[in-house]
Amino acid sequence: SCSTMALQQAAEGVVYMKDRVFVVVPHFEPALAAPARAPLPGELSPEEMRTVADSVVKSRAAASEALASADPASAAAASTPGRGRGTPKPPKPLGEGRYSVVWEAEHKGKLLALKVWKQGQLSPPDFWREVNILRDLQCKYVVQYCGHLLENNQAILFMRSCPRALTDLMAQRKLKDNGICVKHIAKALRYMHKRGIV
Repeated sequence: SCSTMALQQAAEGVVYMKDRVFVVVPHFEPALAAPARAPLPGELSPEEMRTVADSVVKSRAAASEALASADPASAAAASTPGRGRGTPKPPKPLGEGRYSVVWEAEHKGKLLALKVWKQGQLSPPDFWREVNILRDLQCKYVVQYCGHLLENNQAILFMRSCPRALTDLMAQRKLKDNGICVKHIAKALRYMHKRGIV
């Protein structure tokens, strides 16, 4: 049974129980919540996601400390520390938007892109909508969904990372290969159109 304090916090939108934080959305649409289901091929386990997320948090903290010391060289070194044989590539930031920062991290030899929501910018209905859309897109022409994490005040989407941008690929290839890229993009768009996404 919930205490009066827990019920009051639930009404405000956040419940703290032991070491976990649960976000409660008033009048939340059940259809938007993630249903229980079997994991998809390539989807990370919760433990694997926590391990990768922790590496990003540590890398972000090291870079922040270096920036606070006003030493740009230290900040660059903190975000790209040395790599020993057999150790994964250190996480690095790929880009930043208004609501989130995208990091690249390596796990078991595969590059992952982690979309990490900024503090105070999470909209749970939007988060679940994005999770459900990405989870449903099982197509070789669409970036693969690898899982999501919503706990301990963190909201993270895990996807496979593309090693190069499309513009880089098209700049390096011949016109014939560029046509193949365009064809693959068209196939991805057709796949999403059939599902009413775009």
